[in-house]
Amino acid sequence: MAREDATLAVLITLEEPSGPMVKEAKAAGQYLHETMGHNYDRISIVTVREIVEDGKRLEIPMSLEVVKAAQKAAAQEEQMELL
Repeated sequence: MAREDATLAVLITLEEPSGPMVKEAKAAGQYLHETMGHNYDRISIVTVREIVEDGKRLEIPMSLEVVKAAQKAAAQEEQMELL
């Protein structure tokens, strides 16, 4: 998160998170998205099983500011050629 200057992060894991992992994620605190009026965990941990079997969706704000930031980042990167 620090390297990418990210506000939120999601750790997708094959195994159930350990107690220390959950504790560390909770210690990162919460982010208040003022436009949405909703708090989000700064670090979320989701297992592949939850995504595949339970249909769990990632709890991240998708607002115009997020989309614009992604577009800006994509425009600054060059896509490498595969062949």
